[in-house]
Amino acid sequence: MTDNSQLKVAAFFKSNYPEGSSPMEVRLHLYMRALQSAGAEVTIFVPSSTQNKEQIWDHVKYKYLLTDNLFGFSNLKIHQYYAQLIQKNLHGYDVIFTCLDNDNQIKHYIKAVNSFGGKLVMEMNENPYSIIGSRKDFRFMLFCKRWYFLNFVAPKVHGLIVISRNLETLFNRYKSKKNYIIRVPILSANFATKINKTPKIDHHYILHAGSLSEQKDGIKAMLTAYKIAKSKLNRELSFFFTQNKGLPKLLRWINQFISLNQFEKNIVFKGILSPNELEKLYASCDLAIINKPKNFQNDFNFSSKIPELIQRKIPLIISRTKEHEFYFRHDYNCYLVEPNDEEAIAKGIIKIITDKKYGEFIAENASKLIESDFYFLNHQKSLFEFFNNVKSS
Repeated sequence: MTDNSQLKVAAFFKSNYPEGSSPMEVRLHLYMRALQSAGAEVTIFVPSSTQNKEQIWDHVKYKYLLTDNLFGFSNLKIHQYYAQLIQKNLHGYDVIFTCLDNDNQIKHYIKAVNSFGGKLVMEMNENPYSIIGSRKDFRFMLFCKRWYFLNFVAPKVHGLIVISRNLETLFNRYKSKKNYIIRVPILSANFATKINKTPKIDHHYILHAGSLSEQKDGIKAMLTAYKIAKSKLNRELSFFFTQNKGLPKLLRWINQFISLNQFEKNIVFKGILSPNELEKLYASCDLAIINKPKNFQNDFNFSSKIPELIQRKIPLIISRTKEHEFYFRHDYNCYLVEPNDEEAIAKGIIKIITDKKYGEFIAENASKLIESDFYFLNHQKSLFEFFNNVKSS
């Protein structure tokens, strides 16, 4: 471990950074920028089988670590291989930051970091093992994995960054007394900006940018609310999605819903979009819906899309959760509804589309949350102190 007084932080992240645009990649970058602005030396290390270079992107240094081709390797071998990469290349850093892939990965990372006297920090943005991502995810097995992670893995991580109050409460129950936790909301890189809205004559649309998940986003209630609102509006209204990926059962339901209601021209799947293409969709959309059904996953998380949407001053219909209600008030900076309340969501859609001034009012007020809560540099001091405390623990 380095003896320098300057805090040295390395992030180890499996991705195509900096070309990627996943929410986790964005947060990783903003954590590093905030720490660097506060005086830390930071580097992002990205394993790559094709290149070995060091560059700077948006003020942050990143380095590709050339790896073997890991095709055909077992998960255990891959975890061991990456742990060896950390041990070999990151031993000059005080604190190593990563995100959760699975508990076996983290156990190997902890061992590697401990071998050179460093400390490991990890972000937790979900209730562990609360996501049913495939038909192979049985609830009992997820429960067992969660119990093991909370009792035997999380306490060995030197520092945890969590994104919600419920996650903070959860991990405070399980962490070691000598380890640290900090709550940091989903961050934004920019203050709110007024985008040039494309003039509309008679066509309006709702936008959902992201994957399709009934558990996480209540897609069925959103589409049913759209159907109700469309039937009461005397104008064209579409619902645009950027992806058509999800569990087969949900996709079958969506296809049947479209067919039964003859919505083939109204519900449109745009596919994976470039940043410029997505920005054009944002610029013309009337509103977005953040619907979080009450469940074991949503009670602990916070939508990563919210800062992205309010920065662009897009009016939001948001369902009540503990975390949402710390930031949002009905008729002030959002149209607030109960989770999965189809009639209430439909009323919100109608209200925002028929009352332009109302939509502009709640969008303008929501955008102020960027400056007050979500702008990444607001958190540089607290993040620096947190990482310094982890270094000294």
